[in-house]
Amino acid sequence: MKKIRRQTTYKRRTDDPLFSRWAQIRYLMLNPNQPRYPLYCDLECRGLDSFPVFRDFVLNEIGDLPDPSYKLSRCDHNIGYIEGNIQWAEDQRQIGAAQRTVRRYRIGKLDLCLAEWARRYDIRSDTLKSRLKRGWNFKLALETRPRGHQDGRA
Repeated sequence: MKKIRRQTTYKRRTDDPLFSRWAQIRYLMLNPNQPRYPLYCDLECRGLDSFPVFRDFVLNEIGDLPDPSYKLSRCDHNIGYIEGNIQWAEDQRQIGAAQRTVRRYRIGKLDLCLAEWARRYDIRSDTLKSRLKRGWNFKLALETRPRGHQDGRA
């Protein structure tokens, strides 16, 4: 049975956790004087012109904020805030892994960032980065255990 969340009503819209995120998105996408404007100006965003429309879009798409520590994020940072591309992100790692500046590596059907591969193979990301910098094959860099480490961590 699906748990029904009670929508919180706020006395002022500035108390709404989504309001500050909406204001930030508007600033990034609509202000040509800010340095990161070229990265955001062409992205589509639902409800950008009106906060109530934006709030309804987010709540209908992914539901109410699960916890105050969660942040609104895009699954794919090359696409704007549209249906199917927004999520509540629990931590900065989840947000950072989807950024367009993060290089992704593919093995088979799995496409992950370097830090995610390092966690998955229980190797330090510094070790992985230095191996790749020295010209190692990506799969070999992942699967080679570091010498002299008994606990398996590089």
